[in-house]
Amino acid sequence: MKKQLKNYIFLELVILIALCITPSLACAQAEQGNVITNQIQATDFSAIQQKIDEATAQYSNQLDNINIKEITSALGSGKFSWHPMDILKSLSMLLFGEVRANLSLMLKIIALALITSLLTTLQASFGKKSGACDIAFYACYIVIISLSITVFKNASGDALRFIDLTGNFITIFTPLLMLSLAGAGHVISVSVVQPTIIISTQIIVFIIKNYLLPLAFCTIALNIASNISCNFKLNNLIKLFENIIKWSLGIMLTVFVGLISIQTMVAPNLDALTARTAKYAVGTFVPVVGSVLSDSIGLVFTYGNAIKTAVGMGGLISLLLICVIPLIKCMVQMGIMQFSAAVIEPIADSRLVNAITGMRSGLTLIFIMMITLTIMFLINITIVTNMKI
Repeated sequence: MKKQLKNYIFLELVILIALCITPSLACAQAEQGNVITNQIQATDFSAIQQKIDEATAQYSNQLDNINIKEITSALGSGKFSWHPMDILKSLSMLLFGEVRANLSLMLKIIALALITSLLTTLQASFGKKSGACDIAFYACYIVIISLSITVFKNASGDALRFIDLTGNFITIFTPLLMLSLAGAGHVISVSVVQPTIIISTQIIVFIIKNYLLPLAFCTIALNIASNISCNFKLNNLIKLFENIIKWSLGIMLTVFVGLISIQTMVAPNLDALTARTAKYAVGTFVPVVGSVLSDSIGLVFTYGNAIKTAVGMGGLISLLLICVIPLIKCMVQMGIMQFSAAVIEPIADSRLVNAITGMRSGLTLIFIMMITLTIMFLINITIVTNMKI
């Protein structure tokens, strides 16, 4: 009986302690979320928000307003939610909207190619070469190339704006990310990584804008000239320029990511050594409250890591949202040109098919530049955000 009574009293004590601790834990978690949210709300996002607003203004009909502070706060408080089906629905609507916008271009190219084929057939039926048919062919060739150049011009304009926007985004977002990184105890890492990111970004954007993008224009011009005549070809020169662009992008991506990876492997070790030394010094040499202050330093770094992760993820999501529309537009334009070339190939002159295929190759080079820049910056933010002491 006494044993049962003792067990009963012990059980009551356990339940009472559990009831007392549970609200305390809930309050502590709520307080932690409030501290992180308040710190994020106190951070100035105005500069980076201005660049995001510029991007959304260009695609106001296709992209809703993006508020990076709200996204970061939701991530910091754990209230951020996303719905994959809604995202897929939005992407599909955007994709089909771009297809509808470029459908008339494809129909014009196919119709003109059909007219050119009919003229060529008439020329063959007469059994001799007709100067009028040649003139008609070149007239149709010029019209089709003009339509294709309009597409390429629009794509290159989008690419220039895209390169400027992403470069400015990273240049402005990096100090903000470095500030949250310093709050998490990565003081040495900030002094090492920040100059590398900003300088590398400026160099890469400069090379793409002033050398690689004009080189893509040259490939288009050479492709047009190469397909005017059956006897004058510049295919090897075009392939040389395309390989220069691809190799340059691959080298820049490798060097940039490799440099950041090496720095983020070495610098956090120095940060960890500094943090442990500071905690040991405070705990040892400060009387009475030294151990409390030492534990407080660890708590501050923990909050800093949570804020750093929220800021980094907010930047990633914002960058993806402003990059997805230009990438989809360029991808659809590539698909339209490739589909047009595939449809007219059985009926049209090979020079015309090769010219349209060359235009698609030029658009592919622009798409590669854009996607490489996007991947480069996404990897950069991810590596820095995952740094830990």
